[in-house]
Amino acid sequence: MRMLKCLLTILLAGSLFSCAGKFGRLGLGGEGASGAATKIPEELRSAETVAIAVSRDKLIESLKTKKRNSVRMISVFRKGIAFPEYHLFDVQDKSIYTLLGMQSRDTVIAADDYVIAEPRQFMAFLQVLPNEKSASIRLRRDERELRMEYTIQ
Repeated sequence: MRMLKCLLTILLAGSLFSCAGKFGRLGLGGEGASGAATKIPEELRSAETVAIAVSRDKLIESLKTKKRNSVRMISVFRKGIAFPEYHLFDVQDKSIYTLLGMQSRDTVIAADDYVIAEPRQFMAFLQVLPNEKSASIRLRRDERELRMEYTIQ
């Protein structure tokens, strides 16, 4: 199963990443000097937690409609922060994003506390969610930082 996830990641992301801790094991996090996935610094991890139970079947169904899941992710850099964050635009109703509680104008910071180096890595993360039991996405909405914690049933 782990090898399948790594293979899926390689196919979806279009390049090779290390396959080593859930998001990191998928090889999706930004890479530090060592080439390993980069975790969000501890001092930046405080956030309001929002717990969401998500149906595995609904996740799978929502991923089938590619047109509905089309979204624009624009990279932004904050002063003093070394990694990019991504503004979401054009989030459509009944997409995987709305199923996961995201909205247009949210800023995606990390997935499972790993930096997202580029948008296609986040897309690959979404593709493997139906295979997971739990996951988290850190985002900023209206200047409030939220940690969306998902239980996948």
